[in-house]
Parts: sequence; C-alpha cells; structure tokens
Amino acid sequence: MAMAAGYYALSRVGLAFVAPASQVATIWPASGLALAAFVIAGRSWWPWLAAGIFAGNLAAQTGTRGDLALEAALAAVNAAEPVLAATVLLAVAGRDAPLALTTRNVGALVAAAVGATAVAALLGAAALTLGAGAAFGPAFAHWWLADAVGMLALAPLALIFGDQSVRVPARPWEAAFLLAATGAVTLGVFLQGEDSVSVLRYAYLVFPFAILPALRLRAWLVAVNLALIVLIVAVATANQRGPFVRDDLSSTDEVIVAQGYIAVLAVCALLVAAVVRQVRATSMDLEAQHATAVANEQRYRLLADHTADMISVHRVDGPATYVSPSALQVLGVAADEAVGGWAGALCHPDDRAAVNAALGSAATGRAAGPVTYRMPGAVGGWRWLETSLQPVGDGGRVTGIVASTRDVSARVQAEEALRASEELHRLVLTRLPDAIVTVYDADLRILSLLGGAVTGAGLDPADYLGRRLRDISSVDMEVMEPEFRAALAGEERTFEYDSRLTERRFEIVLVPYRATGDVVIGVVSVSRDITARHELAIQLRHLAEHDALTGLVNRRRFEEELARHASRVRRYGDDGAVLLVDLDRFKEINDTLGHAAGDDHLVQAAQRLRATLRDTDVVARLGGDEFAILLPHADAGEAEETARRLVSAMHAPGESGVAMTVSIGVAAFSSEPDGDQLAVLAAADSAMYEAKVGGRDRYAVAGRSSNGAPS
Repeated sequence: MAMAAGYYALSRVGLAFVAPASQVATIWPASGLALAAFVIAGRSWWPWLAAGIFAGNLAAQTGTRGDLALEAALAAVNAAEPVLAATVLLAVAGRDAPLALTTRNVGALVAAAVGATAVAALLGAAALTLGAGAAFGPAFAHWWLADAVGMLALAPLALIFGDQSVRVPARPWEAAFLLAATGAVTLGVFLQGEDSVSVLRYAYLVFPFAILPALRLRAWLVAVNLALIVLIVAVATANQRGPFVRDDLSSTDEVIVAQGYIAVLAVCALLVAAVVRQVRATSMDLEAQHATAVANEQRYRLLADHTADMISVHRVDGPATYVSPSALQVLGVAADEAVGGWAGALCHPDDRAAVNAALGSAATGRAAGPVTYRMPGAVGGWRWLETSLQPVGDGGRVTGIVASTRDVSARVQAEEALRASEELHRLVLTRLPDAIVTVYDADLRILSLLGGAVTGAGLDPADYLGRRLRDISSVDMEVMEPEFRAALAGEERTFEYDSRLTERRFEIVLVPYRATGDVVIGVVSVSRDITARHELAIQLRHLAEHDALTGLVNRRRFEEELARHASRVRRYGDDGAVLLVDLDRFKEINDTLGHAAGDDHLVQAAQRLRATLRDTDVVARLGGDEFAILLPHADAGEAEETARRLVSAMHAPGESGVAMTVSIGVAAFSSEPDGDQLAVLAAADSAMYEAKVGGRDRYAVAGRSSNGAPS
C-alpha cells in the first residue's frame, strides 16, 4: 500500500513536469523512487513492490487515455522497469554495499538507468503505438529519457538516505550556504525569459555548484543538492523558462536537451563525489596505517627492550644493527657490545653450517629456525642458544632480518639427562626375559614396545608403533578395554585373561602414564605370558584335591563339597544323601595277590562307581578301600535306588579274576532335621557297618531295620 501510494503521488508530480507545448515530461521522479525501494528492500519484497507500483501507476493513469487495457499495459511496463533496473544495479555493484557512493556503484546506477529504461521504453512505446497510434520514435525517446533522468537524479537521494550509516555533516552552516548558493544560481540561470540577455543564460554556470558539495561535505548533501538543481531545471523547462527554450528548437527538442543536461550533470556530480569519497577513504586508511605502524613500532620496541628473549635486527649479510638489552642475560655481554656481531662467526665450529644456512634462508625471504647452536660463555665453556629468523622487507625485497634468541642451556641439559634416563630404562626393559612393556597414549595408540619377550616372540616394534590396541587385539577387547579405560581414569590394574587370539594366558599390569601436573596422558602395560605357570597351578590344584591313584576327589575336597551342600540344605531345605562304600575282602586281595593287584582293584571300583552315577554326583576316595558319594539332588528313595544299582554294578569280576562286592551305607539329609553334615556322615558310616555285619555285598539305609541284600 505504501509503495502504491508513493508511486501514485510521484506519478502525479511527474505530470507537473510536462511541458504544455509538447505534452512531454522532463523527468519521471517515480522511476527513481521505485529503483531505490527495490535495492533497499531486498528480493523477498520485490513481488509486493511491483504490485504496489502497478496499482499506483494504474490509478494515476485511469481515465487519461480512455483505454483501460492500454493503461494496464503501461502500468505493467512501469512495474517491470524497476525490477530490471535493480537486477542490473545489484549485478554490477555487487550485493555487499550497493548503497555506498563509489565509482563502481555510480557506474552500476548509470547502467541500470540507461539499460533498464531503454528496455521499458521499447515496450511502452510499442504499447502506445499499437493502442493509441502514437509515433514510435518520439514515444520511445520521451519515455527513455524521462525515466532515465528520474533514476539518475532521484535514486541516489533515496539510496543514500536509505543507508543507515548516513549522518548529518559536521559543518551545517556551510551546507546551508552551499544549498542556498546552488538554488540562487540555478534559479538565476533557469528563470530567465526567452528575450533575456544575461551571462546567467549560460547553463554551465550551475556545474561548479553541483560539484562543490562533493569536495567539501558528505555524499548525502551531493544528492540533495543535485535533486534541488533537477527540480528547478525540470519545472523551469516545463514552463518555457531557462537557456534551453530557444526559437530554433521545438518544444520536444527543448525537453530532450534539458533531459540530457540533467543526465550529464547528475553523472558528473555523482562521479566526482564518488572519487572524492574514495580518495578520502584511501587517505584515512593511509593515515590509520601510518598511526598503526608508529604505534606498533613503539610497542614492539617496548616489548623487545623488556622481553627475556634477546631480539636483534641484522643486515642481510649477518651483522647486527640492533640488540635488545636482554643480550646481557642471553649472551653474557652488554647490548652495545653485541651490535655488529653475528652468531655464524662466533658459534661452535660444528654449528656454523646450520647457523649460516638459516641466515641464507632468511635472506631469501623465508622464515628460518629455530636453530640450536653453541656460543662461548662469559666465564668459559659453551652455552646453548636457540634462534628463529624472520625476514623483513619492502616490496618483496629483503632489507633485514629480525632474530629472536633465547638461552636453552638448561633445556638441552635436561633433554640430554632425559635421553640418558630413557636409554637406561630401555636397557633394563629389554633385558626382562618374559615381559613385553608397551606404552600407549590417551587414544590407546602404541608409542613404544620394549622387553625381552618382544625379541623372543619374533616381534618387530616398528610394525606396531602408532597402531591402536583395538586394531591388534580386537577379539580380546571385551576383556581388555574396561581395564585400560580404568587405567586411563587413574587406577592401577592387574588382571589375567585367556587370549582368544593366541590361545595363551597372560598376566597384565596397567599403570597410568602421567605427565606434569599428575595428568594421565596414557597407559604403561607390562604383559607376561603365564600359560605354563597357569597350567602348573591347575595341575597342583588338581593334585591337592584328587586321589592320585583313582582320579576321584580326595577326602578334603569331599568334605568341602559336603559342607557346601549342608549349608544349602539348612538355608533352602534341599534334598540330598550321602553313601559310604567299602570294598569287601580288600585286605585278602592285597595279601594274596599283592599291592599292584590291590591298586588295580581300587581303580576298577572307582571306574564302576563313576560310570553308574550322574555327572552332578560327587565321588571321592576317602582312603584305603573306602569311598564316599554325595548325591546332591536325590531324596531318600532315589538314594536307596542308587545304592541298589551300585551293588549290582560291582558284581562283575575284576582283572584279577576276583569277584568284587561292596557294602554301602545310605543316609539322607532329610533324616537329620538340622542338616548337620557330620551327623549325616556318621549315620552313613553306621549303616555301612550294618551292611557288613549283615553279610556284605549289600546296602543298608540309616534308621531302617531291614536293608537291601544282594540280588
């Protein structure tokens, strides 16, 4: 709505600039407003602005031509004209700063004013020729010049005032005087009648007043001053006043001459203003750069004079022209004594090649260093220095070299001590015969790999450096990763695991690798292959818990299992039973056939017991010819049935040819209300004794008067 109202108002103003004799507008101000609005608003608003222009122009024309279709066509051309002009201006000027008064933007404005209005004039003249019978040539020229002058004269004013950075000039009285002088001179030139004879009839007298604001004040005043001149010229020419109203010119030609005058005046004033603005900006930049350079020089000199490092400035061939006061701390000599010297001529002979190479590099324009070298100490010996060289120059030519030098003797000594310490540790670690010592960083990448086992396993450390733990032991990460993460969190960890990768067992000790400040920066791992030790421990544990002859568990292990089951019975009320088995007439076999036959007899008995029972049952040899059985999941009836099967299983003769029989005592945990394992064991022993007294080759159940005989 605002765009429609504004365009309508300026269209009506444009009609005021129509010369009565030619009916041609000297200037069409609405075109300048439209272009400025499109550039300021941005593309998202263009459809709405175009619609507003169409509505405003159509309202201004309604009834003036008696043909609504023609009036709508002309309104459409007027709506399209600023779209095309804004597109050209932004394409030439660029999107970043189209409102700034620069020579590029002035050129962009001229291109938009001339090119876009020419296209619109072609379309508008064609519509007038077809719809109203107007001559195409004059219609084209009038449209083109009026709209182009409107854009050149008024668009800069709208654009500059649309720029939020525009400010009122610092000299308001001078601005008011220049505007008054411009108005007076322009009125004096363009209000002269046709028969007036005066020097003021020379139109070029206005030019200095159009350009002078550009030399003195801000860009916005140039636009205001220009708009004032254009207004006076347009109104005067439309009313047959001014130097362009001549007997030898038609009314149409008078308007065209005035339009050309305005266009040239506008372009000249804007170009001069743009050039002056850029010259001032360049001058201000140079002044700012000079002030910055002076301030930087003072700041750098202050820094150089007070820094702990020695700062020196050298000629390209080496000798120093300036040395900072810290030379006394770094070199052991006063700064004035160091001027004129060069480290390449004074340093240790073994270091001169490196120092002079760094100088040569800096002399060709490349920064060099840091280079470390030795210089003579003030009290004898050598001190280690470190120097960085930076070339300085002008226009690509190196004119000098700035050097920053510090005393690094303490650091070099510490590094040498560290290297010696590392070598000592390496020698110690490489001689650990059964260990692999690995250092990881915080990402668990291998930094070093040492230890005697590295060579023994045929490993090349170079194949592992830089690789992640996950890449090497991916199948074992489920076990290893939580331990390593705990070590990275600061914990010391020791664990054993069976590697699925190597099918070996390892013991690993993890220690956090800490930097200065107790910060954990990695992990040190000491790994040992303990497969043999582990297997030996298993064997020893087996021997400690099993009978060497029969392979059954021994008395100690049986008593442990019995105690655990008794605890479950007391807590949960589980079933269970104990069987005590005694080989009948075993002493006779030993005495008549010998101990070897007796041992075979025991082994066969153990095998038959084991074969008859379930895997969950515990079978033990208590000693001599006595065996014990724990049935953890049997009640009294099942225990008795198991005893009956065991008695039958023993009947087959052994390898000695002697028939094998047993006497078995059965006691269920349910028979002992307190679940006391000793009581159950004693009851089973009493029952076994009853079985023997009853004739052997049978079983007896504790607490029962009649028991099973052989079947």
